This record gives sequence, C-alpha cells and structure tokens, in this order.
Amino acid sequence: NSTEMHFFDWNFFPNGNPIRSFLNVTKRQLQNTYDEEQDCQVRQLYTSHFLADGSGNISFEKTPSYLVVPHVAPVMKRIVPWVKVIAILRNPVDRAYSHYCFEYIQKYRKTGERLQNFETAIKKEIDQLRLTGFYPTMSNKTLQEDEEKHFDTLIQARGLSLNNTYLLRGLYAIQLRKWMRYFPYPESLLVLKYEDLENRPQYVYTRILQHVGLPDHAMPGKFQAHNTLKDWYIPMKNRTRTMMADLFEPYNAQLADLLGEDWRGVWS
Repeated sequence: NSTEMHFFDWNFFPNGNPIRSFLNVTKRQLQNTYDEEQDCQVRQLYTSHFLADGSGNISFEKTPSYLVVPHVAPVMKRIVPWVKVIAILRNPVDRAYSHYCFEYIQKYRKTGERLQNFETAIKKEIDQLRLTGFYPTMSNKTLQEDEEKHFDTLIQARGLSLNNTYLLRGLYAIQLRKWMRYFPYPESLLVLKYEDLENRPQYVYTRILQHVGLPDHAMPGKFQAHNTLKDWYIPMKNRTRTMMADLFEPYNAQLADLLGEDWRGVWS
C-alpha cells in the first residue's frame, strides 16, 4: 500500500519468521555465511510485493533510508543483484531542515508535543560529530574506511527510526562509497540532484528511463508533490545555515570527487 516498503531496513516480519533473523545478521555474518534456501525465501517475499503479470513492466519502490542504513547495500546485492539503484540527493542543509520540520510536525500531530528547536538539535548533533571526528572534518586525518566505520556506528546507535540524524544523513559521499562497491557507478547506480527534479523534471525523467533501459518519451504529467508542509516552516536562521554549509563543504567536495566535476560546488 506504500511505495516506501522499508523491506530491507525495517523488521516488520512476524516473530519466528526465519527472514527476521536474516535481516538481523551482522556485517561479518553477511560476508562469511551463505544460505541459498533462506536467500530464496527473502527474494520471493520481496518480489511478491510487485506486479508479475508477464507484461515486462518495470516496477519501482522508493525507501530513502536504504541509502544510510549500513546493511542494506550488501543485503540487496545478495538478494536482488539485478536491481538498478537511483539516489536523488538534495542540498544537505535544506535536507536537514526539511527532515527536522517533518519530524516536528509528525510529533505535534500525534502527541501535541513539540520538538526542541532546530538550532538546539543541530548543536547536539554537531557535538556528537565532533566527538567522533566528523566535525570539522576527518577527511584529511583518517582513512575512508575509518569514516565508514564511525558513520555506521552512529547510525546503528540511532536504531531503525533514524530520528535526529539531520546532519549525519547529509554526509552523502560516505554513504555512496559503500553502495558503489556493491552497485557500480554509473552502470547500476544513478545519482541525481533533487534540484534538477524540481527545476528540470523532464531531464530527470529521461535519465531514469535511460538507466532502467526504457525508451525515451515525454513525461505523462507533472510529478505529484508529497509532504508539502511549507506552511509549517519557520525560516532558518542565517548563522545556522552558514554553520551547516561549512560543516558539509568538505563532504560535498568528496562527493564531487566520486561523481564528477558537475557536482563540484553545486550547493555552494
């Protein structure tokens, strides 16, 4: 009933289902164990969510948290190695504030309670990033493998909800490096800019069609907007935006190193 399936990151299976234990395995177990029967069960359950009428149609699902959860890329490579992956990245400053506003509104609607203000939430997360070496940046001090290890530890400490990861989820280069090891860029992994989706939707539509092997044609209509909550937004303070832009700058540079020069300075 939802295009956000969360199949590979949320354990929504009944207790006792062997697939639950599969999704809870550690990274070491993923690398060193192989159970074809169990893999087949997981594969059949996942593909059962998609239409299989023999028409040759291509099915899509979208779950943004797949990008950030550490075990998803290796599990997907093992279960559905043929898939084409698409990542759409937004200016990490704007993404962080949108994420906060969404959580704020969700909590207020459900409980009537309000989250701490954005500046307080960001300061707490920056303090945690500073303790683990991500702020001001660890890019010139440690190996990329150390970045990934510390990143995975921080994400796992948050649990499946991924609440209060406003800054962490904007460190795109660290997340994409792992995905590229399992789904080669650009053959299996397409990375697009959210701003192009807003301003050049036909261009983005064409890139996606090419990526999944479909013929080019005009969009059938406008993209439908979801989570349109701008009436709730309070403008971000300029000093907060500047501080966040400075934090993300070295990681955005790493992203351009990964994806090419057309990503250099794209959010400056």
